Amino acid sequence: MKTKLVLALVMLAASAEAAPNAGECAVAAEKSITLRKQHELRAARSELLVCAAASCPDMIREECARRVAEVNAAIPTVVFEARDDAGRDVSAVAVTMDGAKLTDRLDGTAIALEPGEHTFTFESADAPAVKRTFVVREGEKDRRERIVIAAPVLATPPVVVRLDTPRPPKTQRTIALGVGAAGLASLLAGVAFGSVAAVDWSHAQSDCGAGCSSSAPAQNERNDALGFATAANVTLVIGGVLLATSVVLWLTAPHAAASRAGFSPFSPSISF
Repeated sequence: MKTKLVLALVMLAASAEAAPNAGECAVAAEKSITLRKQHELRAARSELLVCAAASCPDMIREECARRVAEVNAAIPTVVFEARDDAGRDVSAVAVTMDGAKLTDRLDGTAIALEPGEHTFTFESADAPAVKRTFVVREGEKDRRERIVIAAPVLATPPVVVRLDTPRPPKTQRTIALGVGAAGLASLLAGVAFGSVAAVDWSHAQSDCGAGCSSSAPAQNERNDALGFATAANVTLVIGGVLLATSVVLWLTAPHAAASRAGFSPFSPSISF
């Protein structure tokens, strides 16, 4: 019995402490008038609920109760509908109004706002924030605004551009074979020119015997032999160079395994 009495006294004391007195009721009524003129309707309603309490004087309480209904009718409300690119509903969206937190989630209920122009930011996980500006009109109820939340932006892997792509081994060895074939052909041509030069020189020597004049036919054979000999020397040198180049190309061609790997610890690359 004593316990119940103590609990009742505690509850009564708490109720008396929470109830506004006549002075607080008058202050709340005055503040509500100022806030209403400043179009801060939600704050004005909070003050009106204070002065409409049962503990306030009858005249103040009745006036505040009347004005609560008036302010409630003037407060605009908006229902935000958030959807993704595929048209599906998105509820996990945090909303701020003019930088101040408005709600952490959109559940389809109307949200009371202050009238005027406001900037809203809609944020969802892993998606770009969406900003919209609306002019909210006094007395406008259940205005519907659809917000499209774009799909998350996926990071793309970097593109690597190689600066030293090795020549495929088959291509380099094919070139080596071609150069070698050209070198061999040049050597054979040199041998052929040398043979012709030797034959012409032999004929010139046979025709002239001990000596020939400058107008003798053998002089033409001698000149031809010298020309073929020069051509033989040139083609033999070229053939030798081509064969040496062919050997170098063949020996320096990369192995097939290295080509497939396509990687060298000393090869530079550029990433974007």
